[in-house]
Amino acid sequence: FKYFKRIVPGLKTIGVLYSQNTASLIPASQVVATELGFRLIAVQVSGERELPGALDSLIKTCDGIWSLADPNLFSPQATRYILLNTVKSGKPFMGFSRNVVESGALFALDFDYKAIGRQAGAQIHQILTGSKPTEIAVTSPDIIWFHYNEKTAQRLSIAVPPDLVAVAKEVYR
Repeated sequence: FKYFKRIVPGLKTIGVLYSQNTASLIPASQVVATELGFRLIAVQVSGERELPGALDSLIKTCDGIWSLADPNLFSPQATRYILLNTVKSGKPFMGFSRNVVESGALFALDFDYKAIGRQAGAQIHQILTGSKPTEIAVTSPDIIWFHYNEKTAQRLSIAVPPDLVAVAKEVYR
């Protein structure tokens, strides 16, 4: 949400589609959004048939759309539908991976999977050298990549801040 705020400074309301698969992420997301001054509108979708109506309602009421990596919602066909409709309506869409950005989302934050493997290896090393798994702290990824789609930014008349452009792992044109 911090990146969304930096890239689209006037953003006040963020919409998100979710299914039962990702429902547990919504309460914590609501808290974070509120702390950052956003209103998060979350719409649960049970299947792809509900997707057009749910997306339509978010497009009408939100300044931007955020996505969760939800396999129940993001089939190739559904992803294409979401991307086409968010761009057509002028709504910035934050994807959940570089692949979604390459397909047309404005931007995404993605993990460095090599770094995650390194972190996991360090934890395994601790276990192999005598630490109990319960003694090892839970960690979060220490390297996250920023990806953005320059073509989408231009279509939406959004200027990605220069410092983010400078550190972008991938820029899609």
